[in-house]
Amino acid sequence: MMRQISFFSELVREYKQFFQKDTIFFFDIEGTILKTNIYHEALYQQKYNDILKSICEKYEENYLYISRYGRFFNRNLTDKSIYTLLHILKKNQSDICILTFAKYSFDREKSLKDKKIYFNNQIWTSGNNKGEFILEFLKRKKNFKKIFFIDDKIEHIENVENIFNIQKKNYELFTFLYKNLNIFEVTKESFISFWTSVIMHYKEKQKRKYNNKKIDFYEQ
Repeated sequence: MMRQISFFSELVREYKQFFQKDTIFFFDIEGTILKTNIYHEALYQQKYNDILKSICEKYEENYLYISRYGRFFNRNLTDKSIYTLLHILKKNQSDICILTFAKYSFDREKSLKDKKIYFNNQIWTSGNNKGEFILEFLKRKKNFKKIFFIDDKIEHIENVENIFNIQKKNYELFTFLYKNLNIFEVTKESFISFWTSVIMHYKEKQKRKYNNKKIDFYEQ
């Protein structure tokens, strides 16, 4: 049964006895380990899109490049108590796996058979059903019995629970809805301020990149 948490320390306090060698944790990264970029999220919600386009026009930058660049700008951990959790998991020889969105889209059926989507205990889901990918991962790692899944989206948790219920696999499943408390509303002013900072940072980075290339050229 799904339970809501706001701090990873809650898992340590209440579930530490389950952290064993046959335990694996599946963590979503966006909005769970790392804070959701609410300014980038506003673009998906079709909020202030025209404002960002006008800012890009003002500074003569490409909207698509800037929106992608801003997604990972100034990222922070949602909760530093994750360090304690990871330390205890390592000490108890429990395993972890990160679910992340791939940089490209791919066909789900081919992906489930493709070993490239399982790399260094990362799963590239590309927006597909996380439950299917987790089960496929577990087929390759047959030594786990207790499964912990933490995500900030209830639909992903429901997908995982449904897949495990349908497959009737012999796993003990623990699911958690992570809701960070440090989320605030995006205002028009804060939106403009954030994306202006992103563009300034992007311009400075491109300038350094260009200058380094010039230096390399003249040194040859």
